Amino acid sequence: MYPRGKPALPSREQRVLKIIWAVIALTLFAALVGVIAAVIRSRSQGSDQDFLSGFLVGVFGVMPFGIALFLYAAYRQMDEFSQQLQEKACTFAFVMTMLAASAGFVIASGFKVALPLWSLYLLGMAAYAAAVIRGSLAARGGRE
Repeated sequence: MYPRGKPALPSREQRVLKIIWAVIALTLFAALVGVIAAVIRSRSQGSDQDFLSGFLVGVFGVMPFGIALFLYAAYRQMDEFSQQLQEKACTFAFVMTMLAASAGFVIASGFKVALPLWSLYLLGMAAYAAAVIRGSLAARGGRE
């Protein structure tokens, strides 16, 4: 017979992975709902179009805050090394995004060119991913 006791808790990595998959699933679901609402809005008229426009603003306006809450929960489950890696990656991504925003402001003002805001988001996410990958590879190589 096996001893009866409390069941073992899932490992820290499993808990973090579970939260991350929940973030991915909910983000994809919200994006799918937004795309469906945008398609319906493009085919509607009058008050339906106004409602769907407001709905899209609400869904996409609240989505970053929901993602942030889930990611904060994942961060709280990480060990100290992973937390430091995430902090360094976020710092690097923030600095790169602010530099790009400053350069974009100068370019947009000086050359009368409109830069899309999503380009800043894309740059920030790319910088974050590069910093996480670099930090992970450096940690595996024994240096930080």
